[in-house]
Amino acid sequence: MGRRVWSDERVAALMPRFVLAADEVWRLQNDDDPECRFFRRHVRGDETRSAGSMQGTYVFAPSGRLLASRNTNDPGQVAALLERALAAWDDLAPEERGLRDPSQVAAGFRWEASYPADGLVLRRTARDLPADGDPSATPTGRFNRDAVWFSADEARALLPADPTIGARRAWPDALTKRMSCLVLVDNVGGQTIPYHPSEDTGSRIASEVTGVDGARVTLAISGRTGADAPGPWRYDPASDWAPPADRAWPHAIATTLSGVATYDLEAQRFVAFELVALGERRGRTVNQARPSADPSPIGFLCELATADWRVPPTFIDVYDADWVARPD
Repeated sequence: MGRRVWSDERVAALMPRFVLAADEVWRLQNDDDPECRFFRRHVRGDETRSAGSMQGTYVFAPSGRLLASRNTNDPGQVAALLERALAAWDDLAPEERGLRDPSQVAAGFRWEASYPADGLVLRRTARDLPADGDPSATPTGRFNRDAVWFSADEARALLPADPTIGARRAWPDALTKRMSCLVLVDNVGGQTIPYHPSEDTGSRIASEVTGVDGARVTLAISGRTGADAPGPWRYDPASDWAPPADRAWPHAIATTLSGVATYDLEAQRFVAFELVALGERRGRTVNQARPSADPSPIGFLCELATADWRVPPTFIDVYDADWVARPD
């Protein structure tokens, strides 16, 4: 008998035939720039804004012709989607394949423009943990990823001014609250909302120099974070994240942090960074698939991202940072 090819292997085998891209569907279905209108026109046949979600996987020809689409995270269905798209591509006439003039589909604004190439960029993974905390238990399949951005100046501010062994530096309050209110938040089951800085419950994070090897400084990172939202929305009521008044439910989280990092004083950047946060979450928020508001364990991993991973942080629009460009 021949070897069975699993669905995820089928997807992997098909990937070299495609150019991959990911985007925030809310923007594509609501904003009014050429890129978003282009997306709606070729998906639905008109450019009007969508009242419902257009979430899914779409395969387009460079001309904009929609080859296939489906909203699924099942590898088998994704593989079938890609195979249908390739068959549709093969049936296209040459004039239907061609690349459009990029100026006709240019985005008016994208948060990626603020990517801190000379700063610190982390990939954050959140995951539910076993109720008994057993590290040998089979991990849950539920997890979610996000990004964390720090400018070059903010990254340097995580070190003591004089980085000698034993020197400590408490993280600046704004950066600590970025972690507690915008990063270490429970979005494991789906989209969530940010905590307001006033909902921080006394978070503290510090770096201590544990080694110096030439220009490279090794740090131990420790601390605790916590945030507690009793319910009422404290950001601007017009914010994209504002929940309906009748669904501004109470929710909270608390974590303990432990991490290691290496900063190169000559390159003026982190060359290694790994931070783990373990704790407990309770409550739930709008659009989050939590069957219960009861407390449960949660864990986070923040690790150095590769240079090609430029996904903006979910809550970049509420970063209190002057280096973040904003739409007009």
